[in-house]
Amino acid sequence: MNQIIELLTGTNLIIFFTLDVVTVSILAYGIYFRRYFDRDAVTASVLFNIFVFGVVTAFQNLDENMGIGFGFGLFAVLSLITLRSELLTKTDITYFFGSLSIALINALALSSIELVVLLNLVALIAAWIVDHPKLLSEMQNTKVELDHIPQAVLNQSEEALEYLSDKFSVSVISYRVLNINQVNDTARLDIAFKKSAIKPDMASKISGTAEYNL
Repeated sequence: MNQIIELLTGTNLIIFFTLDVVTVSILAYGIYFRRYFDRDAVTASVLFNIFVFGVVTAFQNLDENMGIGFGFGLFAVLSLITLRSELLTKTDITYFFGSLSIALINALALSSIELVVLLNLVALIAAWIVDHPKLLSEMQNTKVELDHIPQAVLNQSEEALEYLSDKFSVSVISYRVLNINQVNDTARLDIAFKKSAIKPDMASKISGTAEYNL
């Protein structure tokens, strides 16, 4: 009897792990990477997902209540680490949380496999629809790197918007400073601009890319 239970447990683990890997791969490679082309973020999300799945599963085998509590505690700790590691965009953070959520959904091994499959599908469908490029299609975000840090950019002023608009030949609506390198006097920004305002000489450089260096 114990052997049968162990066999079923092992089978369920394989099913849930496979479901986890497939789901997070679709989220990271099929949705996020095709839209933002950020290899580092994709690698971090997928690996964190797998690591969290393994740790939560291991602790859950020790004690069911401990496994659940530890899973949510780990989620909170990793969230803080993520937020403090780099100034990520809201979209980056959301996708990262999504990969961790998928790991917890599958690692907690709910009694109903159908429910787990449904929750995974809901996560994927929500990400695909809510972040679809055709929604708010007039606006576009891209990550850029400045080889010089103007004081106006640090002050988040109207002058900074004018500077960036002139620098990249687009109508910049807003921007976010992602990283500043004081040694090399460079800055990495995430800018939001109107696609309809892209000038012809910049269209070929920005279209279809998620990062542009200047």
